[in-house]
Amino acid sequence: MVTIRRARPEDAHPLSQLLEANTKENLTAEEREEGYITGGGPPEDALAAMAEDPGFAVTADGNEVIGCIGASTFDQHEGQSVVETMADACSEADFRGESLSAYRTFLYGPAIVAQDYRGRGVLSDMFETLVETVAEEFEVGLAWVANENQASYAAHTDGLGMTPITEFEFNDDQYTVVAFLVSERES
Repeated sequence: MVTIRRARPEDAHPLSQLLEANTKENLTAEEREEGYITGGGPPEDALAAMAEDPGFAVTADGNEVIGCIGASTFDQHEGQSVVETMADACSEADFRGESLSAYRTFLYGPAIVAQDYRGRGVLSDMFETLVETVAEEFEVGLAWVANENQASYAAHTDGLGMTPITEFEFNDDQYTVVAFLVSERES
């Protein structure tokens, strides 16, 4: 039976395995066309912390974790160059006519659904669970997607209705930052 719930610290290991299996480096070119995680996921201790605050939504089929969406703060990524580069790009970005600094923001991601479960609405269901988890604390969610990862870009912009707000470059790769207003996603 497939269930969606908030992650628990003991989910850190299976989450780590799911993320690692779906990194760009661990997939064939054909598999990458369906979407992937850029640069791997956070280490297990960081995943356990993210499960606690602000939260992680996971989908499980029985005892197997088959999908996840994380939420974290910029502070939780201090010293991580890609997040600092994204933050610099966002410092100049507007969302709905206002500077992002006017909002209480969080980082959305990593987000992945195991390949055998894609196309079944798992991502949107997890997204709803994550929004419920962060709704009281945050106003805007931000994520970055590698420009070459068209499946992920489409899933987030077309599928979840996120808005592209800025771009940045990191390690010779191009990324687009997408944003969404939490209050418009609450059930």
